[in-house]
Amino acid sequence: MKDIVAARHCAYDGDPELKTDRLSEYGREQAWALAEELKEVVGEYPVTIVSSTANRAVETAQILEEVLHAKLETSDVLNQDVTRHFNYGRVKEILDAKEKEGAVILILVTHKPFAKSIATYFWRMTAFSTVEDIQDLDLEPGQAIVMANGQQTKILRPPI
Repeated sequence: MKDIVAARHCAYDGDPELKTDRLSEYGREQAWALAEELKEVVGEYPVTIVSSTANRAVETAQILEEVLHAKLETSDVLNQDVTRHFNYGRVKEILDAKEKEGAVILILVTHKPFAKSIATYFWRMTAFSTVEDIQDLDLEPGQAIVMANGQQTKILRPPI
C-alpha cells in the first residue's frame, strides 16, 4: 500500500445518539475541500475508502468517493464508541485485507480520537519525530493525516 490516510469526519448537526447526525452545510463544504486536497495527494492511483458507519462519517466518505472515484465500504471498527477502546488489531486486519485486495491508497474516515490513534499506531511510518508529536495534533472536522510511502506525513487542513 502506498498511502494510508486517516480523515476525521466533517462538521455535522444533529445527535449521534439518536442517529440524526448529518453533515451541516459547512460540513459538506469541508468534505468537498478535503476531497480536492486529497485529489492532489492521490493523483491517478486507485483509492479505497473505509468509513465508520456513523452518518456523519458516511456522508463525508460519500463526497470523497464521488470526487476521487473511489470504492467505498463501511466498518463499525472505525466507530467512535466511548464504551470501548480503539482496537488496533481490528484496524490492522482492515489494512491487511485491503492490501491483499490490491488497495494502493486507503482512506479511513473516522472520528477525532480514532484518527489520532491510527496515526499513533503507525507513527514509525511517518515524519513525526515522536509519538508525542502526534499526540499534540488536534484534528479539526474535515482534516486528515496522510502517511505516505512509510516515510512522509502531510497534515491536510483544507481552507474553508
